[in-house]
Amino acid sequence: MADNNDENRALEDYAQPGVTEANLRMRVFPYTLKDRAKGWLMTLAPGSLTTWDAVAKKFLEKFFSTQKTATLRGQIFNFKQDDGEPFNECWERFKGLLLQCPHHGLPLYLQMQIFYDGLTQTCQSTVDNAAGGALKKKNAQESYHIYEMLGSNAQE
Repeated sequence: MADNNDENRALEDYAQPGVTEANLRMRVFPYTLKDRAKGWLMTLAPGSLTTWDAVAKKFLEKFFSTQKTATLRGQIFNFKQDDGEPFNECWERFKGLLLQCPHHGLPLYLQMQIFYDGLTQTCQSTVDNAAGGALKKKNAQESYHIYEMLGSNAQE
């Protein structure tokens, strides 16, 4: 059986001093691209992007026009549960919209409120019951966990 110190030492050896999450993203990002995005990256002058924020900004400017961003943000803000749509499918569809616009800039509390407001009255009641009362008494993280729980329960 291994000594706990061995595990701690292994973790310390793995962590690289001075390597931030942003540095790691900068290193890995080129390997995540393909097709047009990879070609775009190859056209940039070497060393022209020196921070993760600069990379993200340039990438989003290239692949998310202001019109596309406005359209996706509009779909998020105007989200509504479809007639007869089960809660779990509605929740997954909403999360999918957020993923389509990774730079939406909406704080979690607003995302949770938009989703709740877009639910049918029946589903709002279900959410409130799961929250042990009114969902508005919960913080954003708690609301998210309630939605996740209800979404996974509906799939079982």
